[in-house]
Amino acid sequence: MSSFTTMKELEKQPFDVPRYGLLQALLVVAMIPGQPRILQIACLLFVVQLSHHLITKTTTGDAAGDLGLGSAILTQILVALDLIFFRDPNTLKNLQEPAESSRISEQPFSRRFRWALILYTNVRGIGWAHEPLHLPPRPSPTKTRRKFIWDRLLTVTGCGLLELVLTVLNASNPRMTAQDVALLPTYAWYWRVLGVLCFGVAGAVRIEGLYCILSMVVVGCGFSSPHRWPRAFGTPLDAWSVQRFWRSASS
Repeated sequence: MSSFTTMKELEKQPFDVPRYGLLQALLVVAMIPGQPRILQIACLLFVVQLSHHLITKTTTGDAAGDLGLGSAILTQILVALDLIFFRDPNTLKNLQEPAESSRISEQPFSRRFRWALILYTNVRGIGWAHEPLHLPPRPSPTKTRRKFIWDRLLTVTGCGLLELVLTVLNASNPRMTAQDVALLPTYAWYWRVLGVLCFGVAGAVRIEGLYCILSMVVVGCGFSSPHRWPRAFGTPLDAWSVQRFWRSASS
């Protein structure tokens, strides 16, 4: 158990996976176009209640994991709110599917449910008409599934090795293993900078690795094509201004 675990965290319940699954299902249902507004609002009210319970009353046992899950839940809610209240669903077109003669809000329920599920699991809108213009590089349309999986496997291996090195560096940093957190601001700036860089880069590397694993599974099972899986992050060498950082390195 981490030495930074507080008594308040120890009093929390274990993270409730079934409730988290219910939260995801309610968000998708709320996003289905053509639904009565009262049903969407009811789903969102349940979502708020579930989110509050998961974020404040449960824990994974790891403070960083709790922070990540809490951030993910809030992001998912904001994405759903945007798609429900601020966008006309009939303007969101999936370019990978045949054009429909009627509006999506007038399609059968099964078609509308599938539309909402695909869009909810594709936050960046890859392959849709609203796809961002500045996405990181993506595989060529001619790349085979086998070659794609092999390339991503190499990336995952590299991410794992790099994260291991960064973790060792942080564990070897005497200022990052101090028992008294209050003393951290008093340490030399270069120790603190090293700790922050190692922690931040390790987090980004882990996200890239998990993203690659997900892409390998989805593409390998035939649910998607390699061309629809650009890198999770762009190159930091393009992020030489605040605008380009958010546009190029984090798109």
